[in-house]
Amino acid sequence: MYKFYFIFLFLITAIFSASAQYKMEISANYNIPISTDFSNNFQNGWGGRGEIHYFFKETGFSASLLFGLDGFRANKEVEDALIDTTLIFDYEYEVHSFNFPLFAKANYTFFNQQKFNIIVGVGIGGLFMEYKAKQIGKYTSDGYSQVLKDLGLVNQNSMLPSTLVLQKEEFASASINMMWPIFTGGKIRAANKAMDASIDGSMYEIQETKEKLNTELVERYYGYRLSLRAVQLYEEVYKAMLLHQSNAQKMEENGMISRAQTLYANLSVSQAKADLQASINTANTVENALKNTIADDTSEIRVISELFLVKDIESVDHFVNSAINHNPLLKNVESKREVAQQSYNIMKANYMPTVAIVGNKVLADYQMAEMVPRWFVGVNLHWTIFDGTSRNYKTQAAKATVQRVDYIHEKAIKDISTYVNKLYNELQSHIEQLETMETTYEFAVEYQRVQEKAFSEGFATSKDLVDAETTLAKVKVGRLKIMNDYVLSLAKLLEFSGEAEKFLEYSQREDREREEFKEINTEE
Repeated sequence: MYKFYFIFLFLITAIFSASAQYKMEISANYNIPISTDFSNNFQNGWGGRGEIHYFFKETGFSASLLFGLDGFRANKEVEDALIDTTLIFDYEYEVHSFNFPLFAKANYTFFNQQKFNIIVGVGIGGLFMEYKAKQIGKYTSDGYSQVLKDLGLVNQNSMLPSTLVLQKEEFASASINMMWPIFTGGKIRAANKAMDASIDGSMYEIQETKEKLNTELVERYYGYRLSLRAVQLYEEVYKAMLLHQSNAQKMEENGMISRAQTLYANLSVSQAKADLQASINTANTVENALKNTIADDTSEIRVISELFLVKDIESVDHFVNSAINHNPLLKNVESKREVAQQSYNIMKANYMPTVAIVGNKVLADYQMAEMVPRWFVGVNLHWTIFDGTSRNYKTQAAKATVQRVDYIHEKAIKDISTYVNKLYNELQSHIEQLETMETTYEFAVEYQRVQEKAFSEGFATSKDLVDAETTLAKVKVGRLKIMNDYVLSLAKLLEFSGEAEKFLEYSQREDREREEFKEINTEE
């Protein structure tokens, strides 16, 4: 016979206790006899079936109570043999353990309120005897048992397998998964921008390091140049003191000067020699530092480029604007600000849903159920509606980071602008000092000439001549020192303004001041 099930109540769930739940299912059946023998004796009828399932969380046991009632209207011809309505009633009770598969079932069936039978099925380890027991079970009333067979009434439960294995406990599979986000609320775009900004920041750090090394090279190269020129000048002073010592000795022998002046000349030679040795030691120290910078300890270094000073340079506003637009340190701060801003955008994107195309393909499997699909493609939507206060706190923290980096950026602009102004003012001071040194040099040259002539004629002392020679040497060294300070300040100014590559242009300009003073005509 066919049965049409009309399910009018399904899955009513309640909680009896903290450890037990139950589910109740009720269905209605409309029974149509299709067997020829059965249809000749019975008409259509109604039936019903109910199930109650209990599940105990703590112990892992479940219990089921199943009952059913199927009815058929008997024809007039069989009323003498049967009661008006033929009823079949099933009562079953099951106990299942998920930890160890032990099953017990009791079945009670009555037919026309006659004698009943009990069929018991027990299964251990998933091997059930219930199906076989129902097939070979005998009713206590052989007459009614034969009637069931003749009428085609077959126990419906016996037509089904006792167990249905959906998936074996031990199984394995190898698969490949694909997930392609198509909407993330701007999270992917923000992450890409943050990564680009981070890469830019790293490049600016490299540029900053290169420009610092360039400034260090300028400082040590021209420092070495200054030390070599100082050695030359102090060597000239030493030779002049030796000549003065020789002249003083001759003049003492001729009675033109006293013994004290000769001794002072000897003292001047010793002092000049000490100054020369000190300048040589300084040159050696600076040379070693220069070799460390260029990473060459073996080659001999020859300095060719001279010290210089350029009086006509761009305005301070030019260097300030260039620093704001090209300073690598400031650009690095801007990159970090961009990273912070995009991190904030990522936090805001967490409030938006994420949509992705997903797919899966099982490449190999072992004991996997046939009903499990071997591939699928779909669309995944994930939207976090509420997660406490964590998301809000993270967003506020990201926003605070943006504000902090903005403050750092503004302060960096002011600090760099101030430092550029300081370096520019230092350049102007060096230019003014060099102009003053021109007048000092003219006086020192004339003073040395006069004292030398006066000493040879006996009108000046040895001390006067030594002082004149020393003053002239200091003026010459002072000019070189001013130029060296100018070069170092210029290198730093170009470094912080992001124009370090222009240093060579300044060093080769035609209007630059050279190391040597201009020749001065002196009258005898």
